[in-house]
Amino acid sequence: LTDNFIYRSNKNGENTECLYSYEAHELTLYDGHLYFCSDMGSDSYHICRMDIDGENIQTLSECNEWYMSIAAGKIYYTDYSSNRELYKMNLDGSERICLSSNPCYDLLVTDEEIFFSCDGETRKLYKMNLNGDNPIEVYSDYAKYSNYYNGRIYFTDESGNIFSIDTDGKELKKEFYGVNAAYINIASGKLVYCDSDALDRFRLSAHSLNPRFLRTESAKSMIQAAFELFCCSKNAM
Repeated sequence: LTDNFIYRSNKNGENTECLYSYEAHELTLYDGHLYFCSDMGSDSYHICRMDIDGENIQTLSECNEWYMSIAAGKIYYTDYSSNRELYKMNLDGSERICLSSNPCYDLLVTDEEIFFSCDGETRKLYKMNLNGDNPIEVYSDYAKYSNYYNGRIYFTDESGNIFSIDTDGKELKKEFYGVNAAYINIASGKLVYCDSDALDRFRLSAHSLNPRFLRTESAKSMIQAAFELFCCSKNAM
């Protein structure tokens, strides 16, 4: 099977079904729809949208997208075909605007700010406003797989340990240590992550140090809805 099909299961990792059977990544849930980037079985990549049951697939834009994040009614993404420049566009793919010509990695957008790294090696965390202005440093060390939850930015360090920091970069907390985490996602007080060594999928409480094993199959680009878990998986589950 082709890598990175889109699957849906309940939050216990059971009752899994395939929703989309082409390569996909940067899976994002927003306003009742799934957004993702896919080759759609062709030689080019597109930003796509579909219902959470896999119906009504739409192509929004043809581009070499990476690090997509959606907030405040806009799609933000970087284009790796150029210099990983930062763009935003409407949810229907219209009015595409370049916000920054500087490289952008690990993109995370809230309703008020854009968080990103500008170097793929050091991964220092910066933020700027939604227009791409006034960038400032939030965290001077390595930060990857960033997620926003309850006023804090959650991320991993180089060893896969999970930290959180407030949006002004003043209060750093070590949340989970020794978990080899990657592709983290947080919703309803639960944090889901992949093991960065085996790429197995786990779930743990946002305040627990004991992860609960869900499945053995590789899973990436995970998101959570109220009662369901969505992921791009490397194998059929």
